[in-house]
Amino acid sequence: MTEAELIAKGIEPEEAMHMVLAYDVGFKEGQEAMQRHLRITLGLEKPTRSEKAYWNPTIPLIT
Repeated sequence: MTEAELIAKGIEPEEAMHMVLAYDVGFKEGQEAMQRHLRITLGLEKPTRSEKAYWNPTIPLIT
């Protein structure tokens, strides 16, 4: 939804601007995370230690 559409629905202009910006930032971060996960899955990149710990907490961080 665009800023103009939000304003037309009665949302304050400043709040509408923040809503659109937050959506765009969240979408971009999610897209980057999915691309990174795909590259790791394909073996193009290796996961970081913290990613390994998050995905499999039974593995100790000290290696």
